[in-house]
Amino acid sequence: MTLPDRYRPHRSPRGCFLLFLLLVCLRGAVAGDAGPVVHVADGALLGRATNDPGVQAFMAIPYAVPPVGPLRWRPPQPPLPWSGVRDATRAGPACMQSHRGDVTAIPSEDCLSLNVWAPLRRHGPPLPVMVFVHGGGFVFGSGAEPVYDGTALAGHKVLLVTLNYRLGVFGFLAHPALTREGGGTSGNYGLLDQIRALRWIQANIGAFGGDPRRVTLFGESAGGTSVAMLLASPLARGLFARAILESPALGWRFMTLAEAERTGLSIGSDLAALRRAPAQSLVAANLMIQSRAPRMAPVPLPFPVVDGQVLPDQPNALLESPAGFRMPMMIGTNADEGLSFAAHWRGLSPGAYAQRLSLLFGTQAAQAALVYPAHDPESALRSGADIIGDGLFYEGARMLGRAGASREPRAFRYVFAEPILGLPPRHAAEVAFVFGTLGRLASAQDRALSETMMTAWTRFATTGDPNGDGASVSSARWPRAGGTGDPYLELGPTIAARAGFRTIQLDFMQGTIPGG
Repeated sequence: MTLPDRYRPHRSPRGCFLLFLLLVCLRGAVAGDAGPVVHVADGALLGRATNDPGVQAFMAIPYAVPPVGPLRWRPPQPPLPWSGVRDATRAGPACMQSHRGDVTAIPSEDCLSLNVWAPLRRHGPPLPVMVFVHGGGFVFGSGAEPVYDGTALAGHKVLLVTLNYRLGVFGFLAHPALTREGGGTSGNYGLLDQIRALRWIQANIGAFGGDPRRVTLFGESAGGTSVAMLLASPLARGLFARAILESPALGWRFMTLAEAERTGLSIGSDLAALRRAPAQSLVAANLMIQSRAPRMAPVPLPFPVVDGQVLPDQPNALLESPAGFRMPMMIGTNADEGLSFAAHWRGLSPGAYAQRLSLLFGTQAAQAALVYPAHDPESALRSGADIIGDGLFYEGARMLGRAGASREPRAFRYVFAEPILGLPPRHAAEVAFVFGTLGRLASAQDRALSETMMTAWTRFATTGDPNGDGASVSSARWPRAGGTGDPYLELGPTIAARAGFRTIQLDFMQGTIPGG
């Protein structure tokens, strides 16, 4: 069959040239299918696409050399350069840890890595950077957990970074031999890891399109507590410009170096032998320390310590001092933080409850019984959860909000109040809302609240104000912290500016740190 002339291919020189250009472009697109490549100071990284075509991810990027062998319990060292293109498409191992329920996990000591989610951009000014520190009581967790997937947040025109840091006995062992070796300090290796990661970000985030001058450090639970500690630490000055603290636990006195060293000696006195010990045996030793801790100890051990260098003083004292931090800050808590930690208050008779109050509050026990009444086991559990929430989370958040507002007008508080399965939100319930990782079964109301929160968090990272450039968050404008009645924004079925969250209880709790 002969085609009419108008349907025959026309092979003019210009047409052949255009065909050549098309083939070259197609060849480049196919080569790009392998994934994006970014060059950082130590070498090239091969990333991957995400379920958002506008966001790419780079996983398990080393920010320090593995802290193994003679580097166990030493400050982290910069990573070594590599040749070729490093595969950054898969998450790396978590740091050594034991799961809750005393089920021993065996990840790896070679764990000091971070993950970057970056919008796919070819031009334009650098974008704000949000660096997340995971929770887990300083004994478990990982920056690569699915709930911390940064794809959705990066879709809001920010770079999202998550990181691993040494945990438990690997990250927070204080020991007299380590103190001598470390020039008078030991015990805060996990915090030093976080500082090393922030230094890596300052040096390298520009390669991904990020602005090192606009780094927001945020974290939840132990991660939020870490943010507070780095706000207080002179070693972290200049490494971030804004801070978001989700459910930080600031309501107790941190151990001194001498106290922490005594805990370290219970593991072993011979430092050389401890450095040779299999990692799994140290995980078991960590579980032993936790089992010997007071029944009502608020956190597992080992734990960050007032070492005189990373933390020169108690975090609360440093944060409240006139020379404390000056930067925009958001701080928040969930409406029922304490219930997640109240198992040892279950089943108490009125008499046993009264004994518990005497143990915790001493001469103030009678007043505590008026503020936290209980007449049966059910109300004892409820009041016990309130005591934990007020003492461990809420009073510290109020204190920090006031301290921040006293030197920086852009200080904001929130209370997350969205019911979860019909119950008030417990500890960590807000995390999936912040990251947009709710899952397929989430309600339309939950998804709308998540979008509101992601918008507020990324506006804050961009401008230093969750209200953005004057626009409000949803239908309510986020109030400044520190004013009359301690104003905050309630994030739940209703988004509204409120004041006076648990004022009577927190006024009683102020200056009273439960222990035991």
